[in-house]
Order: sequence, then structure tokens, then C-alpha cells
Amino acid sequence: MSDISGSKAVKGNGKRHGKAGNRRSGNRRMPRSSKELLGYDSMLSNGIVFLGGDRWSVSLRISDINYQVATQDQQLDVVDRWGRFLNSIGENMGVQITVATRMLDPEEVTRSIAMPLRSDALDGLRGDFNRNVRRRLAGRSQGAVTDKYLTLTLRERDGERAVTLLNRAALRATAQLRSVGGCVGVRLDRQSRLAVLHGMLRHGVRFSFTEDGFLKSHGMSTKDYVAPFAVDVSDRRRLRLSSGTTEVWHQCLLVRDFPDYLSDQLVSSITDIKADITVGIHLSPRGKAEGLKLVNRTIAEMDMQAIDERRKNRKQHLPEDMLPHELQESMTQAGELRDDLEHNGDRLVDSLMIVDVSADSREQLDQTVRDVTAAIDGQSCVAETLAYMQVEGLNAVLPLGNSLPPMRRTLTTSSAAILVPFTSQELFEPGGVFHGANARTGNPVVIDRTKGMNGNGFVLGTTGSGKSQAAKNEITQIYLTRPDDDLIVIDPEREFTPLCTGLGGERVEIGESSRAHINALDIEYEDDSEGDPIRSKCASVLNMLGVLIGGQDGIDRMQRSLIDRTVIGMYREVREHPELGMPTLVTLHDRLAALNEPGPVMRHEHWRSTRPAV
Repeated sequence: MSDISGSKAVKGNGKRHGKAGNRRSGNRRMPRSSKELLGYDSMLSNGIVFLGGDRWSVSLRISDINYQVATQDQQLDVVDRWGRFLNSIGENMGVQITVATRMLDPEEVTRSIAMPLRSDALDGLRGDFNRNVRRRLAGRSQGAVTDKYLTLTLRERDGERAVTLLNRAALRATAQLRSVGGCVGVRLDRQSRLAVLHGMLRHGVRFSFTEDGFLKSHGMSTKDYVAPFAVDVSDRRRLRLSSGTTEVWHQCLLVRDFPDYLSDQLVSSITDIKADITVGIHLSPRGKAEGLKLVNRTIAEMDMQAIDERRKNRKQHLPEDMLPHELQESMTQAGELRDDLEHNGDRLVDSLMIVDVSADSREQLDQTVRDVTAAIDGQSCVAETLAYMQVEGLNAVLPLGNSLPPMRRTLTTSSAAILVPFTSQELFEPGGVFHGANARTGNPVVIDRTKGMNGNGFVLGTTGSGKSQAAKNEITQIYLTRPDDDLIVIDPEREFTPLCTGLGGERVEIGESSRAHINALDIEYEDDSEGDPIRSKCASVLNMLGVLIGGQDGIDRMQRSLIDRTVIGMYREVREHPELGMPTLVTLHDRLAALNEPGPVMRHEHWRSTRPAV
């Protein structure tokens, strides 16, 4: 791969060289390539990024949890635990939460669920299923996928110490996140982290980074695999990223003026919009002593302002306690804030929230920006475009840990915890069973139970809610897509008989009047899951005979010894001579009778009731 991403110049107005260009940019050199626009210096193989100066970062992909559909008590518990996690971040560390929503092609999503035809008698059923999937998803699913990332940043001069501290912080964060509704954090290595950046910056181009290929390359950096081919910065309110034949428009918004009582729906109201939207939330906790000192200084300033207001009131012959409403409100809030810092363990957090909107055309971008602005206004917040700071805004939403725009809003950790990034879990595992559409998002629910740690499942519901239909749906899909799987249904109420007949299955009736029976002495010699299969089967046979012929007292030691020796010999003989066939209870009875040993075990009348059931 050639260094094409580094050879493209950044488009823009004004001179890029000479003294005039330096004066116009505030003595800051204009980037010579799109690679220089990316806000990091280098990346290690373990995924740790050197941002430049003395700043480092590591990222985790975090799973979503069912926050929106949880009860109020459960939501309060999630917010409380999320706040505890934020409160545990060290003083020289920062946190970035990235919520990236990307759109998928609806036809591609439908094709990934549809069953391929196999040119057999069941293609009619497969065609009906495919038509039903298209009908269920039509007008509901827009193929939106939301990924969430947690980036930890550290300020440390010593590189080796920075790597050690970030490794510990990533492990600690992974463990702490499990208490937040079962959230799972997976650390991103270099290839995974570059894949995330590639998906955000280089649309329409295949991701080609591999560790082996990168180590063999000469003179290339990781930026060569993710940087767009060209970036147009001529518009102060927008960016245009070009990669190959694809051009994508970007516009970054700053969310400011948070209300006194912020809703936990702010992030979800933005990410619920069906468009390519990335939300970046930066939180930089301050030390407890530093935060308390800042609050006390602010309270002292307001006290001085209150003294001036009382002096004015005396001169005007007005009541001294008649202070401006805003000042009274600020003093009350500052007092409550000091109490939280002193008694509740809260800390001050410098926060920054950036929203990046991208689209294939400028018209579509403008419409999506209006939708995002309306959603933010609906949460009593204000959104404004980052004029002349679009590049800084784009870097701020990338999961790197760069909080470049200088605007900040100071919150407590309890207030920052309300910016909870969780909404609802999506279940989409390609190759699984289609169970319908998510009632909240409209996305398809596709589950492959064979990929989980435990493939067991159960269906719960009230009478008539469709439990049997759900089971039949899963059976049918597995039968039509996985012809090598074995499907065994135990059906005492004969609900699945028509399905078995329709799919051409084999029906076996087991009962007192049926001609099919279960051989209790059947053995699998290849099964070594419990050690010696003969010893394991012998123990089962002894327990069974103790119930059948032993009555309440069971069988004595002598009888157990005789049966044990006979069963082991019988199974060993059958294993050496398969032509003898699988033994039954009749075979065992005849072998015990041939021993001519006294005792009830060998008497024929104790076995008569068991002979029809073999």
C-alpha cells in the first residue's frame, strides 16, 4: 500500500506557505497532509496510543445494557453505579465516552437473514420465510448499529510507566463495568482500534491493516491505514472527507448550557436518530482538594457580590436581604455543591460534549443537523456549530481521548453520571434464528445460541401468548438452514405432530400400547465424558435395578456385587463381539439366572413386570 493518504494536501482557503499563511493561522503551521489532522502520534501493538506531549490513551468496546426498558429502580441503580465508576477515575486521568451510530443497507440486512434456496422440496418454505422477513422489517428497521467505546487517557512523562498504568486502568475498568448492569468491556488492540478509526474516517475503502503486513512495511505509519485521502476545510462550518470515489460531509456541534436538572435521555435522544451520528463525551475529574478550593473561591466571590448588593440596598433605603434572584439561586446551588463535595464523596468534573453528524450529501447533512439540534433542544440544552474548529471537533469524537475544543462545563460526578450512554441491547448474530424486530429500535433480533457460553434456552409466557409457535419457528428455521443438526422433540401433548409431518421427520411413539420401546441398557462405548463408559453405565444399571426389584429396602451388598460383576462382563463381551447386539434387561436376566445363585435377584417373578418395557 502506497502512502497515498499522506500525499494528499489539505484543501482550504488562504496561503499554506510563507509568513502570510502563518499569521492567518495564529502562528500555527497548516497541516501538509490529512495524516497530520489526526490527533495522535503513534500506536502500540497493544492498542495504547501516544497522543503527543505526555498524554496516552487506551480504549475499550463496551456492550449496551437494557437501560431504557428497565424499571425506575433499576435505572437509578445503573446511574448510581456508573457514577461510582466515574468517581473512581484518578486525578491525572480522563474518560471519553463515544457512542457511534452507523447506518447499514436495509437490503443487506435482509439478505443476511434470508435463507438461501437449496433446490429441494423445502424451497417453498424458505421462500415464504424470506417474504415474511421482508414484510416484518419493511418500514421499521433502518439497519442502524450503535457501537459504544470507553477511552481512558493518562498524563505521564515516562512511557513505560504510562503503559503499565493504562494496562491496570483497563483491567480495573473492565471489572467495574460488570457491576453496571452487566456491561462487558473488551479492550481494543491496535488492529481493532484502527478498524474503528477507519470506519469513521475512510468510507468506501476496504480496511487492509494487518500486524504482519505492518511489521514488514517500511516507512509507513498507522495513520496511512485510516486517514482520509483528502480533507476539505474551506467551509468554516463543515468538513468534507474524500476517500477513493466516496465523499462524506461532516459537521460537528457543541452541546452547551446544560440545565440544572439534566435528563438521562440526552444521549439516547441523539443516537435514536436514524443517521450516521457520533457523540463524544469527555470527562476530566479534578482532585477533591482542588475542586473544593474552587467552590470555596466561587462562594467567596458571590459573598462579596452580595455585600455590594446590600450596600446598594441601604443607600436606596431597600431591605438589605433583597438580593437579585440569580445571585440567590447561585449561592444556594454553590452551597449544595460544597456539601456534596464535603460529605457525599463527589468530585468536580470538567465536561465537554461534541456531536459529529455525517452524510453523503450536504442537503442530507443539513437535514440531519436540524434533527439533532431539535433533539438537543428538546432536552433543554443548546447546540451550536463549532465554527472554525471542525477539525478539532472531529478529533474530539474519535475514540482517542483528545478533548481539543477549549470549552468546558464543570459538573459533579453525580451530575455527569446522568449522561449515561446506555439504551437497549441489540441482538444480531449472523447465521442465527430470526425472532422478530426490536420493539424499541425496529432492528431485527437474530440469535445463534450455539455461539454463547451456554446454548440452553427456555420460552416463558402466559397462556395463548405464542410459546409453542415460538418453539416451532426456531425448529423450522434450524431445520431449513442446518440440515446436519439433530432435532429431537419430546411432545407429550402431540402439539408438534403436524410440524414433524410437514418437515418429513420421523415420529416415534413411546407408551404402554406402542410398539416402540426404550432399551435401558443401551450404551455408547465412545462416550468418555464421565470416565470409563462401562463403569458409568454399570452404576446407572445398579441404581435402576435397586428401584425396580429392591423395593423400599433396595438390594443388599451381595446382590449388588453379583449384578455389578455380571453387567461389567456383559458389556465387555459385547464391546469385543459387536455381532452379539446391544444387551437388554432380558439379556441381563438370563445371565443372572445362569449363575444359579440363591436370592430374590435371580427369581423370575421379579423380572416379569420389566420384560414388556425393554
